[in-house]
Amino acid sequence: MLVPSAQPSIDTRVTVKITQLGKQPKAALVSRDEIKTYWGYRVTVSDVPLGRLVKNRPFDLVIATSRYGTPLMSVVDELVRRWKRSRTVLVAFGSPAEGLYEILAREHLKLDEIAHFTVNTIPDQGTETVRTEEALYATLACLGLSVGEA
Repeated sequence: MLVPSAQPSIDTRVTVKITQLGKQPKAALVSRDEIKTYWGYRVTVSDVPLGRLVKNRPFDLVIATSRYGTPLMSVVDELVRRWKRSRTVLVAFGSPAEGLYEILAREHLKLDEIAHFTVNTIPDQGTETVRTEEALYATLACLGLSVGEA
């Protein structure tokens, strides 16, 4: 039985907390902030150019991804130390048509001006580009393993 704390609208992602186990389990709708374990990443869509977004938002740590970046394992210790001190982390990916270097060049910026780390999480990728959704999973898996182990 689900105990509603607020009625969600159709097609809305909800968080459910199991409040009673057994033959007749019970659950309650709760806010994402009430769950102490990792719930998943957040995606924010913005019309603001990337460089301005990074400069105007208080990110403690900005990690850029690029096939031209430093192999993650070369900087993993430093990245993990920085991650553990951070509250707001941005992981940036290029688009299907352009990488982060090209995206920022339109703003007359360089990637190292906005990112603390530029990492390659898919070394020897074997293709010119990696689909963003594949890069997302690969990068979050690498970062999760790296940060989780330290």
